[in-house]
Amino acid sequence: AGMDDCLQQLLNNTTAFLETECPKILVSKAIGYAVIVGSALVKLPQILKIHRAGSVAGISHASVLFEFVATLVNVSYFLPLGYPFSTWGENAFLLAQNSALYILHAHMSGGLRAS
Repeated sequence: AGMDDCLQQLLNNTTAFLETECPKILVSKAIGYAVIVGSALVKLPQILKIHRAGSVAGISHASVLFEFVATLVNVSYFLPLGYPFSTWGENAFLLAQNSALYILHAHMSGGLRAS
């Protein structure tokens, strides 16, 4: 049963809905989207703290770069293969946030100085 079939069953016949794989599918999708929502905010406190402090003291350049590359690889793999966004979407938000962290780190540690 696909997602559309499950939603139709839920609206038309709750008993039949509960006797299928549909509850598992819907719970799985809901959890996937909940993870995406959570990941959209996970790095924001760190980004804001760095921005307010004007310093990246204590943050390893290698760790920022590694995390940026890891999320870039994930998005680059899943996106072209057409996987559902609910299975990899958190990486898209993490990539955006890791990009911001990398840019902040490079700028504040002297890597992106204006000439």
